[in-house]
Amino acid sequence: MGLEQRKLGVPALVVMIIAASAPLTAVAGGVTTNYAVTGMQSVPLSFLVVGAILLVFSIGYTAMSRHIPNAGAFYAYIAQGLGRASGVGAAMIAVVSYNLMQIGIYGMFGFAASSFANSMMGTQIPWWVMALAAWVLVGLLGVNRVDFSVKVLGIVVAAEFLVVVIYNVMAFVISPEAPAPGAAFDLSDAIAPGMGAVMAFTIAAFMGFESGTIYNEEVKDPKRTARTATIIAVIVIACFYAFSAFAISVGEGASNVLGASAEFGPDLIFVFFATHGPA
Repeated sequence: MGLEQRKLGVPALVVMIIAASAPLTAVAGGVTTNYAVTGMQSVPLSFLVVGAILLVFSIGYTAMSRHIPNAGAFYAYIAQGLGRASGVGAAMIAVVSYNLMQIGIYGMFGFAASSFANSMMGTQIPWWVMALAAWVLVGLLGVNRVDFSVKVLGIVVAAEFLVVVIYNVMAFVISPEAPAPGAAFDLSDAIAPGMGAVMAFTIAAFMGFESGTIYNEEVKDPKRTARTATIIAVIVIACFYAFSAFAISVGEGASNVLGASAEFGPDLIFVFFATHGPA
């Protein structure tokens, strides 16, 4: 898309960045898996810690985009600073890493989507069917106009946020135990031995935060749009996911959230809806 077709503003770019993190998949799949695998209550805190780190990184990262407006992003910046060989090496690492992560995310999405569809409609749709459908849809959007993709992503992200918000409200209303923010946001856990494992899962929820700069040739203001959108997106993701992770603890009860996450995994919030939602 040529430079004369600059159509993306800050709101549109924020939507595209947040869409990459897939709010419903991150909360239903990522947060519950984090609780189950690490066995730590401080999952909500980890989102604030990682968010703060990425916010500092984003300030310098997006500052580079003003001087090197290239869709190659990481490759372009590293090649400019360390040479083309280092840039190509970094690009290869990024390509392999993103594709491996993408494969895992398709699997997670397929599992969560098929579980939801099967529970709602009484069907027996395999996970891979949902994953394949998502792959085809993403491919079709990828070859279409970027402004059309923004509109589709806006609807999807709004729907995902709505589902998670409804869950959060229900969790606090139903709350089987008194909320325990002290355990969820215990600052001493930031340096606890298991926090590294927690943050390894948590940082996956920020996937795509760096993608704003690759649209610098398509945004309305190359000097400000990517920077502003990236910072807003990181803050929204960190705060919203931290609150949602805490809501899961509240909805299941602090004493039960680890066991429930291990038992149900990504199905946890759908089991919650089936148990407490209207018949």
